[in-house]
Amino acid sequence: MSIFAVNHLCRELLRDHAFRAAMKADPAKALAPLDLTDDERRALLAGDVGLLYRMGANAFLMNYLPRFEVCGLNQQIYNERMRAVKVDEIGQPAIDVPRLRLSAITASRITPLGRSTARTW
Repeated sequence: MSIFAVNHLCRELLRDHAFRAAMKADPAKALAPLDLTDDERRALLAGDVGLLYRMGANAFLMNYLPRFEVCGLNQQIYNERMRAVKVDEIGQPAIDVPRLRLSAITASRITPLGRSTARTW
C-alpha cells in the first residue's frame, strides 16, 4: 500500500476512540489488520516518524501520534526525530546527493533569477 494508509491511521487516532485505545494497549495488534508495508509497520512500531516523513507521510497528521502518546512517542521525542530530518529549501525531505563540482574549464554562477552564466574558457 502507499503511504496513504499511514496518513489514514494517524487521522483515525483522532476520530476513532476504540482504535486509539487499541494503539495504546498493543500497537502491533492494532496495526496487524491494516494494509501497511513491512517498512511502514516497522517504522510505526519503532516510532520512527523521521523515516515515515521521508517516505511521504504527512507531518501534520503524524502529529496525532505524540498527541495521544502512541508508538512510544510524546511531543518531545516526536520533535527531536522530526528535527533530525534534513529538508531542502521548500521543506521537502532532502536526499543526500554529492555536490556537483565544476570542471576546471567552466566558470559559472547563478544569478538571482536562477539563470546560469556559465562560460567556457
